[in-house]
Amino acid sequence: MKFKKFGTARNGASSAPTRWRPAHTLQQDAKEKRGLRWFYVVVDALLLLAVAAGALLVYAIWAPTPEEGLLGEARHVQYTLEVSDIREEFLPYAQEKMTVFAFGAGESIGTVQEVAVSDREGKRVLVLTLRAEARYLEGRGYYIGDFRVASGNGLEIMFENVYGRAQCVGVTVEE
Repeated sequence: MKFKKFGTARNGASSAPTRWRPAHTLQQDAKEKRGLRWFYVVVDALLLLAVAAGALLVYAIWAPTPEEGLLGEARHVQYTLEVSDIREEFLPYAQEKMTVFAFGAGESIGTVQEVAVSDREGKRVLVLTLRAEARYLEGRGYYIGDFRVASGNGLEIMFENVYGRAQCVGVTVEE
C-alpha cells in the first residue's frame, strides 16, 4: 500500500502535525471535493434562474398594458382600410353605417362612413373609411380594443358574414 505524507509545506518543513494517509484515501477526498464543487455550481445556476424568474415576474406585473397609461379622454379617429382578398360577389355587402368587427376578438372596430371599390394590379380592392372612438397610449399611439390604429397595420375583419384581410392606409384624429 502506498502512503503519502500529508500536512507538510513545499520545502519539507512541517507546517502542521504530520500524518501519513493512504494514497487511495487522498484520491477519494479529491473526488468528493470535485462532486461538492459541482453541487455549488448547480446551486449557483438555480439561484440565478430564480433571480431571473423573479425579475420577469416583477416586469410582468408592473409593465404597462394597453389598459394603462391613458393620456386624457378617448378621441374619435377616422381611418381607411383596404380589403384586398375579397371576392366580387361580396362587394355589395359593404354599406355605409355598417359596423365592422375584428375577426379574432369579435369586438367592434368602427362604423363605415364611406365605401369605395378600386382596381389594383388587376384585383378589386374594397376601400372602407371607418370612424371609431380610440384611446391614446403614451408612446404607443391610438388603440381601438387591441388594434393599434396606424398606417401599415393589418388585421382580419368581418362584416355581414364576410371575412377579409385589411390593411390600414390612413388615419385622421378628430379634434
